[in-house]
Amino acid sequence: MNTLKEFMNTDTINTSSLSGNYIIRTDSTTGIDTLTVAGEEGFHSQMMITDSEQLQKLQDLADIYKQKYPNVVTSSEAALNFARGEVLGFNFQTPNGRTQR
Repeated sequence: MNTLKEFMNTDTINTSSLSGNYIIRTDSTTGIDTLTVAGEEGFHSQMMITDSEQLQKLQDLADIYKQKYPNVVTSSEAALNFARGEVLGFNFQTPNGRTQR
């Protein structure tokens, strides 16, 4: 987020400063911000991890995937990919299992 602020030469980032072309969303589970091209949610999103706490929350989410879905998540790398996918809005967990968007 700091790099984006520096690039845009501003102290704050909001919808108007992104000209409506981009959306910044904060994942409710991890607190990680994502930057998305408007209209392409889930396709061209990027995570903006700002500190080790957010990185640990992403790892914790990956661990949840490993525990809850051992028949699908067969490695630590796969678990991390599912966690990234959830933060970016590609997939989500339901009471009956995992779903992709």
